[in-house]
Amino acid sequence: MKLNLANIMLGTRTLGPGRRAGVWVQGCPFRCRGCIAPEWQPFKPGIQVSPKHLAAAILAEPQLSGVTLSGGEPLSQAEALCALLELLKKHRHFDVICFTGYRLEEILRHPPSAHVLRLLDQVDVLIDGPYQDDLKLAEGLRGSSNQRFHYLSRNIAPGILESWKRPIEVKIDSSSIQFAGIPDPGLNIPYLC
Repeated sequence: MKLNLANIMLGTRTLGPGRRAGVWVQGCPFRCRGCIAPEWQPFKPGIQVSPKHLAAAILAEPQLSGVTLSGGEPLSQAEALCALLELLKKHRHFDVICFTGYRLEEILRHPPSAHVLRLLDQVDVLIDGPYQDDLKLAEGLRGSSNQRFHYLSRNIAPGILESWKRPIEVKIDSSSIQFAGIPDPGLNIPYLC
């Protein structure tokens, strides 16, 4: 089993409390107008990594305390993400934030893929709903006002993400430039890479 990822960023502080692993999956069925990462929408090969290998990389960073799943659409890779989170949580506590274009009620009534409910059992905060460009926001850890926060556990304090500061984080190394965060609507970044 492999994860098909668009990007990975270890140590980000922009995607939730503490230092986090940002994991962006490749492929999304929603194709939202104004998507911040349109190149991550196609279901095509991206970074192929086993849950075990990615878990080892995350666990090698002792300062990491959380994982944020985004994309693309994380629920499209529920089985592999479950395996990743289960491996991580065997070794230490990680809180998990997951973005999805699906609504929670829809997920519970008709899970979009196998293992989705098992994945939800691993998630502390679900941010649901497709991005709507005409409802974009300049505050909180969501892109548009139709997206909702569901605090599914007590591991992340209720209400903290609604007022989350929105810095953009840039990491540069010899072979890539990575951006993380949700840009303010007036910021002219065509997409994150």
